[in-house]
Amino acid sequence: MSAGAAPSGVNFAVGRNIRARREALRLSQMELSDMANIGLTRLQSYEAGTEPLNVAELLDICRGLDCTPESLLPAGGKRSREMRGGEYVPRWMADARALNALHPTLFDTLKRLPENRLRLMLISMQGMCHAQTGHVPESDAPKQASA
Repeated sequence: MSAGAAPSGVNFAVGRNIRARREALRLSQMELSDMANIGLTRLQSYEAGTEPLNVAELLDICRGLDCTPESLLPAGGKRSREMRGGEYVPRWMADARALNALHPTLFDTLKRLPENRLRLMLISMQGMCHAQTGHVPESDAPKQASA
């Protein structure tokens, strides 16, 4: 696929997952490209979904992001889970562990909140994320009336 080409579904999904994981780890594109030993322009193309990844570069990116290749694939079945310590861990749990490693006091603070406050905070944060990205998950999208 040439530069500037429209992203394919799989390439776009993998690129979006790379970007999300990189941002969750607070890495710049330059930092990840150095860690993965790939060019910055190439990483930008992968994140945009305009270039397909080869397996070797996918593995290099995964090493830089401390994740499995499976975790960067489009969600579905076992792809939404990571293998850790010989067992599958839900992707959200793996992401939470990565966040906890970066901000160890955050989870202690959150655990002290009453459950109703924590739920309200999470719902509010989801709304802010959806407003920023313009993305509404299928479960939150209005249902179409059937004719």
